[in-house]
Amino acid sequence: TGNTRSYSASVGTSFSITRGRNGFAFESAGNFGRAVPAGGTQYATNAKNLLSRARYDFFVSTRNALFASLAHRWDTFSGLDTRIQAQVGYQYNFIREEHHRLWTEVGYDFTFDNLVQVRDAVDPTILTPADDTTTYHSARAFFGWENQLNEHVQYKTGLEALFNVQVGQDWRLNWTNTFNASISSKLSLEIKFNVLYDNQPVQGFRTTDTRTTINLVLDM
Repeated sequence: TGNTRSYSASVGTSFSITRGRNGFAFESAGNFGRAVPAGGTQYATNAKNLLSRARYDFFVSTRNALFASLAHRWDTFSGLDTRIQAQVGYQYNFIREEHHRLWTEVGYDFTFDNLVQVRDAVDPTILTPADDTTTYHSARAFFGWENQLNEHVQYKTGLEALFNVQVGQDWRLNWTNTFNASISSKLSLEIKFNVLYDNQPVQGFRTTDTRTTINLVLDM
């Protein structure tokens, strides 16, 4: 309060379980914020997004696996009222040890977008973009590395590339970095940095979104 009037909230969860040849994981993170612009009197929303993903893995062997995943992104400030991604593919682990993992994935991605439409200020009958839904069929490639630096510190990174098979010049990159340091047996400090790049974004929006989060994580 005072000269700066704002409030925000963030929430996230991560869950994974492996039993025999089957693995399941779910993660979700969201942000919401409002602030009064300089010289203004009314609060305006300045952050509003939610990203979630569920994934199933079937481990054929120690190094090989098949997977399917479903993701949802709600991010109106990027022009996305709803983005749903369905993926299937193959995973190969170059290295899979207790404290070190190096792997790659290849597969197929189907993306459905329900876009945020903006009315023209002069002619309210004109909406931008003109179509509020679109779909993409993409080839997917992923490279990941995870390293337990010592008993208290862990680093994980992953780079995903999506190449639209219908429009050759349309491609997306998603890069995730996670640094985790243990404070106690159940409490840790997590620093996460994400980059979402779309070289053909929704009309009128920027190509790159980044997110940096610092969390205290309680391991149940």
